Amino acid sequence: MKSSGAHDTTQLERQEDLLFLAAAHDVLKLISSAFPDGRLPTKRRMRKIITGNQVKEENIEELSNINFYRDISGWSKNYSVLESLSNYLTFMFENKFIDLPEFSDEKGRKLDYDLEQTVRAYVSGSEALVVYPIIDIFQRKLKIECTENELIESYRKYINPRKSKSIKVIMNTPLIGFESKIENFRISDEFSIEIFSDRHKNAYILSDFDLINGYTLGEIRSSTHMIRWDTIIQRGNPHPLHHEKHLYLLIMSLRFCLSSDVVAKFSYSEPIDLISIVGVSGKWHFETSKPWQFYESSEFTESDLQKVKSLFTNLLRLENVSGYKNIFNVVVNRYLSSLSRTSPEDSVIDFTICLESLLLANERDELKFRLALRGANLLENEDPMGIKRTLNNMYDDRSAIVHSGKTLNELRRADSGSTIKEYRSVTEKIIRAYIEKSGGFESINKINEYLDGLCLFAAKSANQTLAE
Repeated sequence: MKSSGAHDTTQLERQEDLLFLAAAHDVLKLISSAFPDGRLPTKRRMRKIITGNQVKEENIEELSNINFYRDISGWSKNYSVLESLSNYLTFMFENKFIDLPEFSDEKGRKLDYDLEQTVRAYVSGSEALVVYPIIDIFQRKLKIECTENELIESYRKYINPRKSKSIKVIMNTPLIGFESKIENFRISDEFSIEIFSDRHKNAYILSDFDLINGYTLGEIRSSTHMIRWDTIIQRGNPHPLHHEKHLYLLIMSLRFCLSSDVVAKFSYSEPIDLISIVGVSGKWHFETSKPWQFYESSEFTESDLQKVKSLFTNLLRLENVSGYKNIFNVVVNRYLSSLSRTSPEDSVIDFTICLESLLLANERDELKFRLALRGANLLENEDPMGIKRTLNNMYDDRSAIVHSGKTLNELRRADSGSTIKEYRSVTEKIIRAYIEKSGGFESINKINEYLDGLCLFAAKSANQTLAE
């Protein structure tokens, strides 16, 4: 047996549906009066479609303009005075199904409208709830023909998100240079790596961002996986979205895992199956747009992805460490940008700044010495003299590049590519070891004090060995 609350809700929904249908039928009459034969203005165009690894073109027919109805003579006046529209909006505001909008005058002062004035002022905003569901049906049928069931189904796609107390946010980031036989791998509560489906590919190449987002059509076609970010925020009390910040940490973890060249150029919102709304928006990611000069693909096993997950988890944990915000953000951004540089000299500068930010936080003296010593002690399973030599070379190269304008080829008298690989490798190893050893420390400074303690212990042990 249904509770009275559930019964009341059902009654309200039925009343809402009836009021919407009344307004929708009046809108259909306005549009039908301009197109008595039932035929809508359409156009034909060629559209690219991705199927598997193939790109095909098809000739499609669609509405010439989704806002064609606004060109109907007297549309604004006739639409704004619809009694059915006023009844629908009054009901929606009274029952708090949609938020009351605020209005201001030309000087920005808030206008204190009553309900009747609010309804009159909100007419233009009501198109998204009353007209758009109709246009969606038109786009599918290309003629003026709507059943009541179709109208309600289309309407629910628009109104349900507006009435929900929470908002589901999904962003998808196609990966270039990433290959895996794993179809779906959960990284965290919000992030996962999933198959980049043909549905997503076609939604994105057909969007307004087609080929202006940094991806080529060939990259979209050949990409097999994407990073999916899925979170829920509360309406009226949204927390700041941290998608890009954490995406960078995940890309960093992927690159660390196999010293890979994984590329993420752009994140898209989840495609929305609402034709009359721009269903795709997104964000360009400069820092992870392209590795230095070129990128190669790397295949990730489940074991590799487990390592990525562990590293990403540790990076998230470091956000609570004192000094992280101002120091480690520099490390992340500089490391990622080092692989996007067009010159090896800029990459050397970025690598050095990465390590200085970590290993020389708040230090003023003996910088080169401390950098090499702390870095060598972090990599306890590596040849300490070899690590120290590489770090000294990198520090000297950075100084010569910055202060003397030298090129890396001039300084190393060798192919700059091999030097960059060496510097990248030691930078990644040190940052990764730093992250892994940082557990339990409350600040970046405490971590570095611990490293200095390791240096003193090693020196004391060496002196004892010499004395014996």
